[in-house]
Amino acid sequence: MPDVVILAQNVSVKLPSSGSIIEQPVEEAFDASPYVSFRFQPVLLAQNPVGAAAGIAVAILTSMTKDDNAGSWISVGSVDILGSAMMPEWEQLFVPSSASPPTPLLYRYIRWRITLKTGTTSATFSILGMADRV
Repeated sequence: MPDVVILAQNVSVKLPSSGSIIEQPVEEAFDASPYVSFRFQPVLLAQNPVGAAAGIAVAILTSMTKDDNAGSWISVGSVDILGSAMMPEWEQLFVPSSASPPTPLLYRYIRWRITLKTGTTSATFSILGMADRV
């Protein structure tokens, strides 16, 4: 039976400029070693300003070590969430994905990366999901 995973819950990000990137601190990276796949449901709970051009991009990164070196973390899946209404917006994100070409396999740790889309100055999000054990 799959395990429930909470990668982020009600996390608020506010960056000095739109189009900026924020990553989960490496010391908070999730140990993915007991799992072979994840079915995440990233949720955009709120954003400023609200509009069709605004939103966030959610990426899941993986690495063998909890190293802060950006080159050691690779993306294994991503999804855009456009906040066009004043209500939560959901998307699905499968890691590793079945996209073509296929994404790399999971390494020991995973963490999130959020990119604020042009026009978005702040956002609140959660990343919940199910994980399949080895």
